[in-house]
Amino acid sequence: MANWADTQKLGDSSTAEWQKANLVEITSSNGQTWQVYKDAAPAFTGFLQELEATGYLPKSSGGYNYRPIRGGTKLSQHAFGNAIDIGAAANAMGSHATDMPSGVSDIAAKYGLEWGGNWKRPDPMHFEWTGNGAGQPAASAPNSFAGIPQQPPQNALAQVQQPEYKTTQLDPRAFMTPQNQLALLRISRG
Repeated sequence: MANWADTQKLGDSSTAEWQKANLVEITSSNGQTWQVYKDAAPAFTGFLQELEATGYLPKSSGGYNYRPIRGGTKLSQHAFGNAIDIGAAANAMGSHATDMPSGVSDIAAKYGLEWGGNWKRPDPMHFEWTGNGAGQPAASAPNSFAGIPQQPPQNALAQVQQPEYKTTQLDPRAFMTPQNQLALLRISRG
């Protein structure tokens, strides 16, 4: 279930104490980094490893960022480190266009992640931890990628470390085309 985390379940993620105790940094094999919730780190790590195994090189467009959902007052899952954005320039919110490999939604689901590209208002850069999965593919998940192991490979991406406290000020909307910005404005106004 997307948008599962809130301050009643996880605490006040705006404080430096919460961030120090609950956020870790994950790094892809090509050196991209995301700051994520420590319990979600294995799921994001496994997902990124399998995504890279398809030949896709993820570009970080952000992880933890204390902010509300666009156009609302409820905190975004980014505010808890439960969401990452990948390749914002090629996967703009409000667009069905994506450079993600086919089957990315299935790969994400195996690790307890929901892909924003499936949403009513698509957000193909967005991957959100549902609170399920611990970094290993679900036993019942179909393997639609012949030759890709069910267990994620152990490589540099598996390195999870405590970061120094830092705030991400990157807003993926900055990467949106003017057409996507207009479409998003029309959607938000109904």
